Amino acid sequence: INAEYMGRVDIKAHKRSDLVGNQFALVCELVFLPTGSCFTVAATHLKAMRKPNDGSAILRLGQATILVHALGGEETLKDRSNAHSVLICGDFNGSSEEPYYQQLLQAGFVSAYAAACGKDPEYTIYWPGMSPTAMDYIMFRPAGCRVVGILKCPSFVPAMLIDSWGSDHMAIYAEFDLAEGHTAGQDGPFV
Repeated sequence: INAEYMGRVDIKAHKRSDLVGNQFALVCELVFLPTGSCFTVAATHLKAMRKPNDGSAILRLGQATILVHALGGEETLKDRSNAHSVLICGDFNGSSEEPYYQQLLQAGFVSAYAAACGKDPEYTIYWPGMSPTAMDYIMFRPAGCRVVGILKCPSFVPAMLIDSWGSDHMAIYAEFDLAEGHTAGQDGPFV
């Protein structure tokens, strides 16, 4: 694989001064040399919620919008050839019910877990005293690739993540086939 670092995308800007963070996305353009297939990978960490209704959901929506725009914009992403895929992965710090997730879906992104299993994991984060929830995602534009495998989520065990894994986040993983013309869900579930 030949890789070119495209840079750091600042996604912290927002009109409200109380919604300032230090979030960014690292973006890399990769080329699979045997086929010439291109794909772009962005790793990000959206603004975390500090307390209920603190406005962070609005900031995450703004950050997702900035990220989609930085990757070429919604219309450009929809018009890209079948040979170019885009992946966004990381800690999104919000559930799939939030507006940022809907923004990514509208821009043509699909969750790798939803493509492979029909739904996102029930949880990817656990803190004692909070309900387990999914906040980590691998989102991709299905043009030119398909999910062929994921890391299955283990059964929930309280404090498993912190005590056994050394993190409050669970590892997620997806493997993609970058053959031209493939789309997610083409051959059924790929678990």
